[in-house]
Formats: sequence, C-alpha cells, structure tokens
Amino acid sequence: MNEALRLLEEQGEVLFTTQQAYAVGLDDRSLLRLRKTGECVRLTRGLYVLGSHQAVEPETAHLQLARGGLLLYPDAALSHESALLAHGFPVWRINPSVVHLQRPVQHQVRRGSFVIDPWWMAMPDDREGADAAPTPAVPVPTRAGPAVEPAVAVVQTTRVRGLVSGVIAADHGLHHGVFTEADLAAAARVVSGWPDSSAVGAALELADGSSESPGESRCRVCLTVAGFELVPQVRICDEHGVFVARVDFLLKGTKIALEFDGKVKYDTGDPSVLWAEKRREDRLRELGYIVIRVTWADLDRPQQLFARIRAAMAIAA
Repeated sequence: MNEALRLLEEQGEVLFTTQQAYAVGLDDRSLLRLRKTGECVRLTRGLYVLGSHQAVEPETAHLQLARGGLLLYPDAALSHESALLAHGFPVWRINPSVVHLQRPVQHQVRRGSFVIDPWWMAMPDDREGADAAPTPAVPVPTRAGPAVEPAVAVVQTTRVRGLVSGVIAADHGLHHGVFTEADLAAAARVVSGWPDSSAVGAALELADGSSESPGESRCRVCLTVAGFELVPQVRICDEHGVFVARVDFLLKGTKIALEFDGKVKYDTGDPSVLWAEKRREDRLRELGYIVIRVTWADLDRPQQLFARIRAAMAIAA
C-alpha cells in the first residue's frame, strides 16, 4: 500500500477528502495514479475511500457515502432516506449513489452525489403559543453521524419517494416503538401545504405498525389501494380454541389468508422449517382457509395477484 494511504488507514481514515490527501503529501497526480491501481476509489468529487474498504451492497455503499458527505460538510446532518438508513430502518430500493443532507442553506442544491436541503424547522409545541416561531431541529446521533429524527426522516422520504416508501418506514418505526403516531403527525404538520405533501397524509393514514417487514407493508399498500380490505396479523384457532397460526392478512369477511413470503426463513435449508410451514398450511386448509402466498415478484405484477385473489373469492363465495 502507498505510504500516505497507509498513514491515513493507521489514523482510522478509511474515507478521506482531497484536503486530507493533500495533508499527507498526496497531490492530484498521485491520487489519479492510486485510483488507476485500485488503491483508492473516488466516490464523488473531493471524496475517496481506500480500495480495500469500498462498500459493495447498496445499503452499506449508501452509508459509506453518507459518512463521506459529513466529512465534506461538517455542518450537515443526514436527512430523508439517508437518515432512515442511518437509524437502522429498512429503505425500499435505496439509491447507493445519492445521499440526502441538510445544511444551513437557503434552498435545495445538488453537489455531486449529495442533495442538500435547508435545515429542517421544527414546529413549536402547542404549549408555546400560536405566535411561537419554528426553530431548527436538533440532529440526533446515529451509526453514520448526525441525522434528523426518525419521524422527520419518514415525512421527508415520503414526499420524495412516495407512498410505499413512506408506509414501509412508518410501519417499521411504529412497530418497533421508535416513534408514535403523534410524532409522525407533528412532523407532517411542518410540510402541510408543500408540494407532494399529500403523499405524507396518505402514508400516515395507512401506516399502523402491524406489518413486521417491508414486504408486508408493501403488500398492504398494494392491496388496500386496489380496494381489498385486509385485517392484519390474525390469530386463527381450531374448533377447540387451540392456536393454529397467525396469518399476515385475512381478507375481511372471508376465509382467505394472505401470507407475504420473503423466503428469508427458508434460506437455511433446514427441512424442519419447511415441514413445519407445510403442516401449518395444511391445518389452515383443513379449517377451510384458502392460503395465498405473495412474493416480491407478485407485487411487481399486481394485476396477476389481484386476479388470483378474485379467483379465490369466487371459490369461497
């Protein structure tokens, strides 16, 4: 490894800025040479990572770029989906090469891989009186650096990314007790009347914390918007009151159960897991339930899923 890069690594600097490179004796020409040999990688203008430490997975790559953004802009905090990811939230279809920041600027600007928004202004507490002015929100610490609070990040993300992303994030926070519906409502009041703020209201209306995974949240959004009434997390017992299963959703007024199948529980290849799941479905069918499994691929082709559900409704009628 190049001696200057080794010095940075010994100082714990996996990520470094152009100015930090200059400080250890590198210049633009040597940086270009190190990039060609793969010893360092330029993530965006003014920001580098040691080649052996470049993140590959979308989530980790996004967080790496986010940490770099805070190096470039020490007065910034993470916002939007970047803040959600830093707080440990699942983010649907995260873009690894675009990070959201907030800084003391007057309007939104784009700087390379960074979308920079003005500082989030928190609405005054009702007890402070109607004339109290909004104040800049205080960032909170996360694994990637300072960020807006989770409820704020949900509202910001919903405006930019839309209903599905918003419900996934809101469900996660509510389910795990990170925030309350009142916290979300307070954050939503800040953007009331802003462009694209209607998605925020729709997301908060749908989110209830009942879904236990992003797939379940997306499934609920997809089917609810299509007009299907779902009852989430239903406990089903046999005629003797013995517990049989808890299903992700029951189609209201029917014995049609919908189960989101993310396939995670089958990844171990443990035959006992597969057998237990088969027995569970067999018992549900013995009790007269129709079980429809929903996958990520089904949600990408919703019309086919709707047809399967309507066919099941016709059979159950």
